[in-house]
Amino acid sequence: MVKKRDLPENKLLDTIKRELDIHNDAHLARLLKAPPSAISKIRYGTSAITAEFILKVYDATGWSIEKIRSLLPYANTRKQSEVFSYEDT
Repeated sequence: MVKKRDLPENKLLDTIKRELDIHNDAHLARLLKAPPSAISKIRYGTSAITAEFILKVYDATGWSIEKIRSLLPYANTRKQSEVFSYEDT
């Protein structure tokens, strides 16, 4: 079984907490204006990080999209065109 601290999604959440001196996920949820259950589901790998969630991070932190993207679990494994493909198949 994968422990929640080992999931790559936690890199984004933990970096926000560390850099903004946030001590728990409830405070993180309030900052991001997201339900605490959304943070929990991302932490445990039962929900993906969505575009809406990325925008919440952007709005709350003021970080560049490039910085946020670098903290996403798929940032270094796929090209942007593979992740965000708009071509018809």
